[in-house]
Amino acid sequence: MKKILVTGGSGLVGRHLKEILPEASYISSKDYDLRSEADVKKLCELGWDHIVHLAARVGGIIENINFPAE
Repeated sequence: MKKILVTGGSGLVGRHLKEILPEASYISSKDYDLRSEADVKKLCELGWDHIVHLAARVGGIIENINFPAE
């Protein structure tokens, strides 16, 4: 069986992906800080066959208007 990691597992898309890909491992920012090089290295050392990157900064409409390039 392939080892599949999904980042952003607690987000809108990640939560729905669990319904069709339940065998994957899902992480959120509570598990790893993907802005931290050390956390990313630890995560990658676990030997994933595939990584589905869904993690994103989400702030809603006002946040997107005020910070369009963030």
